[in-house]
Amino acid sequence: MSTFEELWEQEHGDAPKFDARAAMHQCWIDTSKPLGPQPMLLSYGMDWEQNPICVLGEGDISVISGFAKTKKTFFKTMLISSYISGDEMDPGKPFRTHRTGNEIILDIDTEQSAFHAQRAAKRVEYIAGKYEGYKPMGLKRYTAKERMAIIEAAVDTYKDRIGLICIDGFVDLAEDFNDQVEAREISEKLMRWATDYKCHITGVLHLNPGSNKMIGHIGSAIIRKVGTAFTVQKDDEDKNASWVTHSLARDMEIDRFKFEIINGIPKKADEVSINF
Repeated sequence: MSTFEELWEQEHGDAPKFDARAAMHQCWIDTSKPLGPQPMLLSYGMDWEQNPICVLGEGDISVISGFAKTKKTFFKTMLISSYISGDEMDPGKPFRTHRTGNEIILDIDTEQSAFHAQRAAKRVEYIAGKYEGYKPMGLKRYTAKERMAIIEAAVDTYKDRIGLICIDGFVDLAEDFNDQVEAREISEKLMRWATDYKCHITGVLHLNPGSNKMIGHIGSAIIRKVGTAFTVQKDDEDKNASWVTHSLARDMEIDRFKFEIINGIPKKADEVSINF
């Protein structure tokens, strides 16, 4: 028995072996096949050719990072609300949605109490209105492995309709966020979900204190795979406001913008300008 077969049996037991040859035939890139632009979930503004500038794209992963208590979850709320009914005109949902049907949104909270998780979900409904496809979940009481299993069950349940998966936060999917193997496996699982189900996956990660690096090997593994990254920072003068920087993008970046919390609701405080 080869070393590969031994390792496979140790890890997977009687599970079917990976058929590399069959997978190989699915991986060839046909350069003659016409492909349109990447489908997008959210955009903001237009480029010089009057095409929408993609903020969240189908089949991609993104991350929302920042130090503790910088209002990352509030920004996540703005993204979800925008995907439900955003049109760039409402400061509470400032991005334009490209949702075309009744796509499912899995909004997964891993760290808040039942009260605060529900409050965050109700905030989305207040901003965007009731939406049948919005499915908030609270997973604080479960272990990391149980959380991954529950998320996978939800993904499988709605696999034909999923548009957006939000995970607040990514670090709680790992038993040890400094385990390189576990971090790689989680990032690979996220990539597979995004690709196979043609959805977008975004999530929250803390920055290390005094650093611009995301926490642990889980942060390093995920940042290498994302197509978009946002950084949320507190405003120096206004404790109720934060700044969002579009710190990484496959295409055009949008300039940073400020949002403020007014009566518990996040609203964009100024116009977003575009980098050329």
